[in-house]
Amino acid sequence: MDGEIEAHIEEEGDGNRRNGKGRKQIKTSIGAVDINPPRDRNGTFEPELIAKRHKTLGVDLDRQIIGLYARGASYSDIRDHLMDMYGLEASTATISRVTDKILPLVQEWRSRPLERVYPFVWLDAIHYKVRHEGRVINRAVYCIIGLTQEGYKETIRHVYWRKRRC
Repeated sequence: MDGEIEAHIEEEGDGNRRNGKGRKQIKTSIGAVDINPPRDRNGTFEPELIAKRHKTLGVDLDRQIIGLYARGASYSDIRDHLMDMYGLEASTATISRVTDKILPLVQEWRSRPLERVYPFVWLDAIHYKVRHEGRVINRAVYCIIGLTQEGYKETIRHVYWRKRRC
C-alpha cells in the first residue's frame, strides 16, 4: 500500500502528501490481522489492495501464498513477502496450513480422467541442480502436454526423475 500512496501523491501533485497511517483490522483466511493503511493530507487516497471500508482479504491472499509456494519460495520468503506487501505477520505454521490446502487439489488433478486420444503429444524437461543428502545433484522434471481433439493443450502429467548412480 505504500507504493500505492506514493503513486497517488505523485499523480495528484497539488501539494498533497502523506498524513500518517490509520488502524484497521481485517479478516483473512489465516485469521484477523491488524494493518496500518497509509493516509494522505487531502483524503483522496483510495487503496486498491484493501479498499476503504472493506474488512476482509479473502481468497486472494491464499492464492498468493499458494502461488509463491508453487514457484519454490520457502515459508520464510513467503512470510517476508506478506510483511512487505501487506504488513501481515504470518507464522510459518499458518503458511503451512494454507499450503496444505493444495495437496487435495493436486491429488484430484492426478486422478482425473484423461482423453482416450491425443493427436499430438509433447514431452519437455527442465533440469535443476538441487541439494540432496548433502550433495548437489541434477534432477529433471518432465512435463507431458497433449493436444485434445478439440484443439486445446492439456497438461497430461508432470514426472519428477533423478539419475541413478552407476
